[in-house]
Amino acid sequence: MRVGIEALEFDQFGGGQIVSVEFIRLLQEMGHHVIVFCNKRFTREEIRAIRKKWRLDPFDNVYVPDIKNVSLNSVLFSFIQINYHLDCYFSVGLLILTRLFSRHIPTFRYALAPHTPFLFKKYRNLLKYGTFVYFFFRFAELFLNLILDTAGKYAKTRLVLSSYIKSLYQRAYNVEYTVVYPPVYQDDLYSLDTKDDRTIVCLGRIDEQKNYPLVVKLAERYPDLCFHVIGGYSPSHANQRLLRFLMESSRKLGNLKIEINVPRARIVEVMAKNRFFLHVMKNEHFGIAIVEALRCGMTPIVAKNSGPDEIIGHGKYGHGYQDFNHLVTHFRDYLSPLPQADLIQRAQEFNLEKFRRNARQYIEHFFKNISKSRIS
Repeated sequence: MRVGIEALEFDQFGGGQIVSVEFIRLLQEMGHHVIVFCNKRFTREEIRAIRKKWRLDPFDNVYVPDIKNVSLNSVLFSFIQINYHLDCYFSVGLLILTRLFSRHIPTFRYALAPHTPFLFKKYRNLLKYGTFVYFFFRFAELFLNLILDTAGKYAKTRLVLSSYIKSLYQRAYNVEYTVVYPPVYQDDLYSLDTKDDRTIVCLGRIDEQKNYPLVVKLAERYPDLCFHVIGGYSPSHANQRLLRFLMESSRKLGNLKIEINVPRARIVEVMAKNRFFLHVMKNEHFGIAIVEALRCGMTPIVAKNSGPDEIIGHGKYGHGYQDFNHLVTHFRDYLSPLPQADLIQRAQEFNLEKFRRNARQYIEHFFKNISKSRIS
């Protein structure tokens, strides 16, 4: 079959890319012709590099222009895909079909997060209830939801990567999803027996959603502790401002270290030798870095009522904070290490093999349903 699949920022290394890659690999193993829709243009040499990086067989690559709005991007994508005569479509993240096309193109939905700007910090800061901006975005969202299959109502298979996101879909759209945790690559991860108890590591993209200014506040308040931020950086106006702020703060504060775009081996080295991992994004949908930290024997400190809180078993394999104010004022209370063996064992619950087994079962069931509906 001709199977379309979304792979945004395909040259980056992150949770969404890993999920897309593993679905592509499974589809190729099953003999399907895969057409990848991406928001970046790639040369032939770059495509070869991507294939080598992810160990993929040849695939068709289709460019979908990024117009900086999740819903408008999906409307544009829905019309672009017409030219490729898809037999079915795998939605992994943010490119979704219109309701019209969803009725005719069998869709496999693996949702990373609800398709709404109200979850994103750059919008939440503007969207104070009762303001003109709030009602403008709410009207735009409701209008686009009439066009797009935002809730995944017409999808033949509906999966989601955490119970936290499942609850958001249930609350917002009253649509049921099944939880299948995403894969986390762990073969290169390790833990040292002796660890640094005074350095707190933060890992993630240099992005305003990640709340890194909070780490600066912690460094200012606790000069006897060290805070080490490691992140991937992609240039943009917002990211550039954030990176400049972090670098200026690190020059002023002797206990704040910033590293960007370093090799994965360096990331693993830092995680293996340190004791505590801090995650400061409250509405994180899952958090692959949390699992990596567990595998490296680190004790995570994460927000309650979030995807990361689910990963740490709501306090069994890490510590959860209720709000940022309590985290800042009582930070030392969270610096209580947990047994490394238990943390490493917990990480195995999210390994690649388990995801592939679960995903293959759902994919096979999806194609069986398609075949039955066509026969009938």
